[in-house]
Amino acid sequence: WQARTSLMLMMTYPGKKMLFMGTEYAQFREWDYDNSLEWFMLDYPNHKQFREYVAALNSFYLGHSELWDIDFDEEGFRWLLADEADKNVVAYQRLNKKGKYLTVLLNFSGGEQRVTIPVDKALRLESVFDTGNLSEQQKNVTVYKNDGKYYADITLSPFSGVIYNRITKN
Repeated sequence: WQARTSLMLMMTYPGKKMLFMGTEYAQFREWDYDNSLEWFMLDYPNHKQFREYVAALNSFYLGHSELWDIDFDEEGFRWLLADEADKNVVAYQRLNKKGKYLTVLLNFSGGEQRVTIPVDKALRLESVFDTGNLSEQQKNVTVYKNDGKYYADITLSPFSGVIYNRITKN
């Protein structure tokens, strides 16, 4: 799960993306030019599932301009939680040129973590991609109002990542 969460960070954070040979299926041995890649690892279910996750993550990335449209400008990125080192959690938003955005939450802790994130006025947040180890309650998150501002309380599973899209009241 840690590798899935780390790859989600890489694919949703600003900047160009690069996987090294063998990363796409979680090869054990570091690649070296004297030996071929360990393709036999795909015979093991965990490595095959990891490869499927990477393929799905790549497809999600390509299909969501929020993750690459404004890649090298501060307008394309907004921190929500940057100072949660004690929880090993980060949260941020990626925006495209049309103002649409995705909200990304990542838990690098081996324990469940509860966080509160600020959100704009919305009915709820809907999970559109995750690392595969979320509880059902994390799929759709209700937004609430407190002192004129909107928030969402989210409990993240250990070593998990989730990408939310907002569902408005329109």
